[in-house]
Amino acid sequence: MTGTEDFLANYADWIVGGLLVLVYARGRFRTPKTNVGTTTYYRFTLAAWSYYATAFLLFFFLSNVLREAPDFARAFGLSAEVAGEGFESLSSPLLAALLMTVMLPNIAVLSRVDEWLLRRFRDIGNIPWEIRKWRDQLVANEPEIPPQARQDMLKALGHDPRFLPFTPDNLNFIPGDTPSYHLTKVMYLMGVLDELRDRDHGEYARVLEEFSEDYVAIKAQFERALVAGARCLEVTAKAEEGARAEEREGASSQAVAECKLHFRERCDELYREMCLLLARAVLYKERTQRGRVATLERYGFSVSEDGGAPSPLDANQILGISSIVFLILGLGAIAIGMRGTPQEVMFRSIMISAIFGAAVVCALWPKSWAIATHTGGRSRPMVSYLLSGILAAACAAGISVLFKSIAMNSTLEAVRNLAISYPWFLMSFATAFGLAGLADNWGGKSEREPIWGRYAEGVALAAGLTLTFLLVRAMLMAIPSPHVPSLQVASVAAAIGFVLGVLVPHWYRRHHITQPERPTEPEPLPPMDLVTPDRRGG
Repeated sequence: MTGTEDFLANYADWIVGGLLVLVYARGRFRTPKTNVGTTTYYRFTLAAWSYYATAFLLFFFLSNVLREAPDFARAFGLSAEVAGEGFESLSSPLLAALLMTVMLPNIAVLSRVDEWLLRRFRDIGNIPWEIRKWRDQLVANEPEIPPQARQDMLKALGHDPRFLPFTPDNLNFIPGDTPSYHLTKVMYLMGVLDELRDRDHGEYARVLEEFSEDYVAIKAQFERALVAGARCLEVTAKAEEGARAEEREGASSQAVAECKLHFRERCDELYREMCLLLARAVLYKERTQRGRVATLERYGFSVSEDGGAPSPLDANQILGISSIVFLILGLGAIAIGMRGTPQEVMFRSIMISAIFGAAVVCALWPKSWAIATHTGGRSRPMVSYLLSGILAAACAAGISVLFKSIAMNSTLEAVRNLAISYPWFLMSFATAFGLAGLADNWGGKSEREPIWGRYAEGVALAAGLTLTFLLVRAMLMAIPSPHVPSLQVASVAAAIGFVLGVLVPHWYRRHHITQPERPTEPEPLPPMDLVTPDRRGG
């Protein structure tokens, strides 16, 4: 009981302050609500959790600085008049949480930093540009309505009260600038949205419930479009049947043209909103590029797969990689007797596992950029490999400072420690650089990868990390550093390199989607043996 009380006494303020900051960061990133579903699930999750982690690191840094320099708060303009009497009696974690939540809008420095971080991480998630790209693809590539959907639409004319003004002749499945085709197109897409919302297993129903306001607004627009469509078709039919006189024919043509134009504009606006909601639902629900494309193709849309853009490794794979590294470090500590107490070895293993996990993310994340893609006709994007390595080294420095701040109970001491530990960041650089390069082997396509390929890559990365370790050791001896590892640790570095080389590039290529070849001529639709439904519902 005493140990629990001591723990709460020492860390309760840290836990409360950290939770407040994370809850506030979550609300900031997800505001407005439309940010959710504006990009792919993995991009949104990566960007969101990166922002949360950065906010927590900033909270941790401020807490330590405020503890070691109590007057530092006034540098942010925080005074008793702003925060209220007694703010100086708050512990440093709670004061840092106050700075980053309640007082954030009133503190120019922190407010600008937070806004900059928020924009950068939303850019990482491609928010909201990803949803706009998919919407524009759907708008530009009108669907080829499947035969079964055509039959269902024709049958619905005799059963759905909304469609009573229409006959089967009013539906037109051939693309063109005609009122009947515009009506058919929005009727079909409304049916798709209704189907997704009303599916028995409810997978998309929950998604559309998140955007129920948009769905209700689209249904209201659709009801108005049906009324306008019935009127436009009636005007068109009367103009075609009557008026043989030249003057009257001219007047009728002008009225019909205006009616068609207004109805087309109404349908185009509605169709655009429908495509946006459909794209939002698909991005929100489908976790992979293959799943998104397959879902849209099932509804007749011909969309590209973003030039073969890779699907990033998911959180489970990153966590699995970190766990394997942790296991290797633990076994290595037992086998070669790494220095330190069991608690120190455990703490150091967790830190190194996090660093290698970050290196894997940094190796693959830039590959979604155009400058980092490698195709058969282009040379390897060496600049992107260097960028991956630099990002990994920077992440390693940040993770190192975070963990050592906890161990040393001082952020400033952890920062000073970088002067004698910086050579270790070369290991992260080499890992990210090597993985980024290996992932592009065989054109980045799994079907070209030979059976022995992944094991050869494991050996190559193991050799690279072993050589890098020897360089790091020489640099540590030259500094000099009080903590120079033994040569036996090279075997641990080689084991980590082999496992990462075998797993990560292979996983990347397996998730790398290749643009399928599409037939130049569409396959003919099977004939439909339809019975015209009774207009009275019989």
